[in-house]
Amino acid sequence: MAEDETDLDLRGIAGLIRRQIRLIVTTIVLVLGLAALWVFSLTPLYTASALILIDPASSNLLDSATRTTPPATDNARVASEVEILRSEATSLAVVQAGDLVFSPDFGVKINLYDRARAFVGLSSRPDPDPQTALHRVVRRFSDTLQVERRSLTYLVAVRVTSPNPTRAAELANLTASVYIDAQVAAKVGSALTARDTIQSRLAEADSELVSSERAFNAFIEENLARIEQQTGRSDLSRLRTELERLRDDSSRQRVAANTASLDLQQRDWGSLVQTLRDDTLIALQQQRDALGSDLANATAERAIVLRAELDALDTRLASRADVALADLRAELASLDNRVDQVQSDLRASVLDSDLPPEILGQIFSLQQRGTLARNQYQILLSRLRDFEAQAELQIADARLVSPALPPIDPSFPDSSLMLALALFAATGLGVGLGVLREFYVGGFVSDLQASDVLGVPMAATIPRLETARRGPADEVADAPMSIYAESMRRLRASLDQQLHMSVSGSASTTAQRGSVIMIASTIPAEGKTTCALSLARTYALSGKRTLLIDCDLRKPSVASNIGVEIEHGLLDYLAALAPDAPAGTAPLSLESVMQADPLTALDLICSTGRAPRPTDQLLGGDSFTQLLDAMRDHYDVIVLDTPPMLPVVDGRYLAPRADAIVLVLKWAETRQQDARRTIAILRETGRPGTPILGALNQQDVRGGKYYYQGYYGYSDS
Repeated sequence: MAEDETDLDLRGIAGLIRRQIRLIVTTIVLVLGLAALWVFSLTPLYTASALILIDPASSNLLDSATRTTPPATDNARVASEVEILRSEATSLAVVQAGDLVFSPDFGVKINLYDRARAFVGLSSRPDPDPQTALHRVVRRFSDTLQVERRSLTYLVAVRVTSPNPTRAAELANLTASVYIDAQVAAKVGSALTARDTIQSRLAEADSELVSSERAFNAFIEENLARIEQQTGRSDLSRLRTELERLRDDSSRQRVAANTASLDLQQRDWGSLVQTLRDDTLIALQQQRDALGSDLANATAERAIVLRAELDALDTRLASRADVALADLRAELASLDNRVDQVQSDLRASVLDSDLPPEILGQIFSLQQRGTLARNQYQILLSRLRDFEAQAELQIADARLVSPALPPIDPSFPDSSLMLALALFAATGLGVGLGVLREFYVGGFVSDLQASDVLGVPMAATIPRLETARRGPADEVADAPMSIYAESMRRLRASLDQQLHMSVSGSASTTAQRGSVIMIASTIPAEGKTTCALSLARTYALSGKRTLLIDCDLRKPSVASNIGVEIEHGLLDYLAALAPDAPAGTAPLSLESVMQADPLTALDLICSTGRAPRPTDQLLGGDSFTQLLDAMRDHYDVIVLDTPPMLPVVDGRYLAPRADAIVLVLKWAETRQQDARRTIAILRETGRPGTPILGALNQQDVRGGKYYYQGYYGYSDS
């Protein structure tokens, strides 16, 4: 059973697609066409990719030791570098390095919003301020920049998208270069900051070292007499006397050097000669004095020559003074070294002496202070040299391993993918529209569709006879083996089955009376009257006593369909029996309003003209009820051709009198919402349990396949 239901569902889906294939194909072609136009109108964009390798261990040329870090730390380091690459700071550096503010791709553009603000007076000018313009350029470049880590490796891809493939490659390489340069600059800046911090601390350490040394020397000099007295050593006084003499000589030499340097700067040769007391300088000074005397008494021509000689002599004096001053400073340095040596000898002699405990403790304390100051100074000095070297020898922790090359194919749009997605979407949209048209919007194009939508069985599908030799209703009598006649017999068979089922559950008295079949439609021009006449003729040809009543008093058409002229009809008959009939109006006999079908044994009650009054009162009155009751006793089947259900209310009064109802639907034209409303009205107004059947009329059979067409044929008899 489940397999049968599955097959039925698959057949239903296939049938839906087959019926709506034109709409589906049209939708697919339209959507694909629009998608193709849109895709090929897009500006192609090219994405260039540069590959950077990041070393998680900080590179240091001064330290060759290999460091290993945990994988979690490596991942965090690489992830941090990826975020730095994505940051606005990197984008800003690329914008400034590449001068992108004035580039056509990323440059400042005055948009409609800025123009509108300037126009209404909310802004003084349409172009944005420099800061806003720069921010927009950075944001525009950031939108084209993509940074992605390659899986769990140390490789990071830097991609830049641009309409120009060469420009895309240049910007990708520029981004990688700016990032690497910024990394080096950050490391250099960090080293220089550390150097400056240590340098400031080094001055304090130097001051502490000098202070400790001076304190130690001062303690020894202050306590030298006491030390000599307690230790009995006489050589300490000699060293102290020599130290004082050397210090005096050093002080005099330092004063002389400073004075000579000042005299040399001021070109005071006399004072310079007295200070340095150099024989060569004395001789040169005497020559200069002589030239000065000659210059005072010389003529103008001679004065020029003497001035030149005087300038040359000044140059020789300055040169010789530099040499003499250098010798003096060398002697000063030698004296300072001698002072340090004697002071060291004095300190060593004191320390080698058998000192009292109190002096020894104080000396040890001063020594410790000096040692600590010296060690701290040496450590800081060593670190200072390291950071100075690092600032000059820094390398980046990342390198460009694969520069970007201009791409050949655009990265956007991907025409194949977009068109494939458009095809998929168009197919879904087409099928969706087909379902919507099948079940909600369009007309009915199959009995299965109509049955699913309306919830009533479809008794027959009636073909359209556009090239018939006679009227459709005449086909039943003139061509009983035609497809049209067969479809009407199928409708009759379905009605007989439904009426038999209804009669089987009814009282025996009801089974002996004639059945009333109501032929209804939703709106005019759906072929209801033709179907009613054809069905009635089919019943008549089957040997049933059949009566067709034209109940469409608003627009009767049965008489015109059979080609007869009538004088009185149903409207006249009912109007004469109405309570509001004019006084003196004589009732009509049934014989005067009944006609015979020229082709079959069918009897008809036609109607003429248009009703000048509301017809629902006539069809819903007792006269019509009595007429039907009387006809039930004389006919096996009574067919009612009724007005359309939606525009006319008459059908609501006829539905309760019917034993079966046939709703005629025009193929592919009757709107589904109209058909639903009509079914709801018939179920609401008809008797409970009254069977409602559907009939699809005027099916388009052009180009259709009929597997049983050998069973159909025309009869000319």
